[in-house]
Order: sequence, then C-alpha cells, then structure tokens
Amino acid sequence: MTTTYLLSELPSNTRLAFLALTQRSTPVRGQPLSAGKWSINEFKFESQQLERYRQCFNFSDNSIPLSFLFVATQQVQLSYLSQKSLSIKLLGLVHVSIEFEQHALLDPSAAYQVEVSLGEQCWSEKGLQFDLVVNFVNEQKIVAGFVSRYIQITNKTSAKRRPRQNETAQQSSDWTTVKEISFSSRVGRDYASISKDYNPIHLTPWLSKLFGFKRPIVHGMYSVAVILSAQKNQQLCRANFRFTKPILMPNSATLLVDGNRWALSLEGDRTAVEAEVITSAS
Repeated sequence: MTTTYLLSELPSNTRLAFLALTQRSTPVRGQPLSAGKWSINEFKFESQQLERYRQCFNFSDNSIPLSFLFVATQQVQLSYLSQKSLSIKLLGLVHVSIEFEQHALLDPSAAYQVEVSLGEQCWSEKGLQFDLVVNFVNEQKIVAGFVSRYIQITNKTSAKRRPRQNETAQQSSDWTTVKEISFSSRVGRDYASISKDYNPIHLTPWLSKLFGFKRPIVHGMYSVAVILSAQKNQQLCRANFRFTKPILMPNSATLLVDGNRWALSLEGDRTAVEAEVITSAS
C-alpha cells in the first residue's frame, strides 16, 4: 500500500529531533520491519540549500550532486523511519553504506515524486540490518535514487567491530593520491547547518562522548560529497560507498583513486570510506 503526502504535511525538523531524542523502542529480534511505501508529491529542491551545498564542495553551478539527493530528502527519510510501527531508535542507528543510481539528469527547478520504502533486511548478531530505498520519479519513470543501508544495534555485547582482512587501501600498489583532506573541528557543525543533520555525534565533544566517541565524527555523507566533488563534473551513472571507520575531528585523510575505485585513508593506512564511482564514460 502506498500513502501519499505533501512535504508540508510531514513533521518539522524540530519535531523530528524531539522524536529522535525520545524514542526508546527497538525492533523485536527475529521479526522483520513492516511499513508501506510513501509517495511525496510535488517535491522540489530548496534552491538556497542546494547553492550552499555546491559552494561547500565546489560542485558545478548547474548540477545536482548525487549526494545532495540524500540531504534534500532527509526530512522525508526521518519522518518515514519515525513511524511508531517500525520501532526504530534513530539515535544510535549506524549508517553502513549508500548506493546512488542516476538514469537521467535532474532538473533543479522541477517537481518530482519522491518514493520511500523499505528494502532488504536481515538479522545478524549485532542487530537488524535494513535498507531504505528512495527514488525520484518523473512521469512514472525513476530518474535517480539511492539505497541506504543501516544497522539498528540491539546486542551491544557483539557490536564491537572485528578487524577485517584487506581493510587498508594502501595494500594495492595501484592507488594514486589525489589530494589531502583536512577535517577541522568545525566541519561537523558547518555541514549540519547546510544538511540539517544535527545528530549529536557530529557536533561537540561532550555530546559525542555520550555515544561512545572521544571526539565528534565527520558526517558519512560529508565524506561522500568529498569523493564525488573530485569527479570533475563528470556525469555519474552509479556510485556506491561503504563506511568502514569513523573519522574523528579534527583529523586529516588522503583521497586515493584506482580506476573506478576511490578511498579515504586515515593515518596508518586505515580506510574510512571505500567507494566505486561509475561515470557515463566508464
């Protein structure tokens, strides 16, 4: 079943922040999440937010970066995940990966139908892993969209990350250094003012410590934008990103490339973000 809304009918960002702080329930182990599809009619991009986003990452003035699709629909996504029937605890939800796909160029001034639904889901020893699917539709055709994968941790005793083999980008001799990236202590707050993602783990040390981090961590989607902005305005068909290690602020990272593969590597050759970017020329 599909439920139709206008963006103005969804909870405000203030209301969503309150819901995130007060939600305490988590999914029941072994049971799948269940929610119907949402359709947001007459969705339009906020021109001022888009302009600030372009300027922040030096994107082309006439483009809609793929990563902005996530930013522009954040209110829609959080509203969907805040449904009581889902029993999801938004604070502490771990963003594992995101995959974008674009079939045609998006028009910054056009109105789209945005469809939101649950995708694949499975239980692991850590908790429930699930996909959130968001598509931009025009004339009944999907123009672009993304799939975000999350883990709702329900078993904290097994939540500690085990070391993975081949987790260092530098193990390949084919990597080329693109540039060094600096993440100041202000990056989290500055990006939050643009993206409206005010998750406490990104803002100040005392807030991030409440969630087990010694210092604030960089927004995963900020890292995604850093990688996409290095594509030199090429038309992108598909891009997927996997978040393997949080980047504490302040910090620095090396942006690496090997063909279609990209990575953000921290000191000690520890990979924070792995990516594959496919352009129309690939």
